[in-house]
Amino acid sequence: MAGGLALSALGWPAARAADTGDTEAAPEATASLTRAQRQAMRQTLTPDQINSLVLIEGDKGRGSGFIAKLHGQYFIVTNQHVLSGNTKFTITGMDGTVYPTKGPLYGAVDYDIAILKIPPAKYALEVMDDPLTATKPGDAVIVPGNADGAGVISQIHGTVLGAGPKLVEVDAKFVHGNSGSPIIHMASGTVIGVATYATKLAPDDLKTASGIKQIRWFGYRLDNIKQWETIDWDRFMEEGEALDRIKSVTDGLIGVLSGLNNPAVMANDQISKAVLQYEAEMQAAKLDRNVHAATQADAEFVERLHTVARDDNDIKDFLSHNPYSYHANAAKEQEDTRAQIDQLLTTVNTALESTE
Repeated sequence: MAGGLALSALGWPAARAADTGDTEAAPEATASLTRAQRQAMRQTLTPDQINSLVLIEGDKGRGSGFIAKLHGQYFIVTNQHVLSGNTKFTITGMDGTVYPTKGPLYGAVDYDIAILKIPPAKYALEVMDDPLTATKPGDAVIVPGNADGAGVISQIHGTVLGAGPKLVEVDAKFVHGNSGSPIIHMASGTVIGVATYATKLAPDDLKTASGIKQIRWFGYRLDNIKQWETIDWDRFMEEGEALDRIKSVTDGLIGVLSGLNNPAVMANDQISKAVLQYEAEMQAAKLDRNVHAATQADAEFVERLHTVARDDNDIKDFLSHNPYSYHANAAKEQEDTRAQIDQLLTTVNTALESTE
């Protein structure tokens, strides 16, 4: 950074939802476990359970999935965000079976869940009915999947922390690439949820009493999804690419707030031009030792960022085409995030005005 106001010092106020990854280690969950729970956590999956898992590899990302029998039919289950943005992908089982990807595809309305119909399979996992009442905090779970997109199945142990109408929360520290992994309840051998995302608490609440950052891991339940929509793959692909373009703008703005050397900053033309112009102005002010010029450069840079944050025409245009539920919700999240960024930039403007 060439100089001027350190925007990153003001912090980023919103909790950021991650794609099951880019998280930091949380406190060990085993400290208060009973002996029985510790023994349960040393269990491993059976060969049949492992053979029910699949690796999903797209041209733009990798994730996990599994085979489940739902309503008498067989499906590959994963997250919609694992598929979104890819123009093609392959699904490979642990026994080397390559599953067709052009079968009927369905997305759960208001859940980040996708299911792809396949012919009857030799291996499949059973889905638990009502994890809200059938599990209790402390029950052992395993989240197996394609951790870090490495192409191998790892088994991540943890326990149930709680369940709600749509979600289950566990302390199994799943990571990037585990999106779409089953959360397997070890006592029953059934799936209680699909590993989907992790969250970090807002900066003011980041530290626990032990001084370690707090992260929470969530999965969507499968048992109580009420509405599915048939997905046309070509349309879903186009929407995913459009959403990626929207996200690149938001990520670039967040990148500026976390430091001008963030790779996301230079990935967006409009924001990268604003950054380059700002750095040139700040360099000139530094050479001239002109404090007023530096302050002016700060103010003009923030105003350019304001313009980008407030321009939501790309989101409005996207939503006007009635996208699939998952993409519509994702676009609205982008809209909310840009509004938060705009508020933060207003705070920056106020700080700048107080220095004049």
